[in-house]
Amino acid sequence: MASRRTREGWLTLLVDAVTINLAWVLYYVIRVRSSWMQIPIEPDLVQPMVFIWGYWVLLFVVVGLYRPWYAGSRLDEIALVFKTTVMGCFVLFFA
Repeated sequence: MASRRTREGWLTLLVDAVTINLAWVLYYVIRVRSSWMQIPIEPDLVQPMVFIWGYWVLLFVVVGLYRPWYAGSRLDEIALVFKTTVMGCFVLFFA
């Protein structure tokens, strides 16, 4: 039987996977399928989604967001998530 911390880690990873992929699908629907912009060649949905999911999970692992819960204060966790998200968006924007 898995320990409580292991279950919390897997639950966090699962929730992150669902939300990251849902955000990607929403982005794809608005940008590609809404006809707001003329796109001559429709890009693939799945391959970039897997890459983006891997990018965010790797970034969250590197900064330590998948360590056991209750390791620090809630304010520190929120600040770390915010800083990681902002820096990750900057990297994607300039890439």
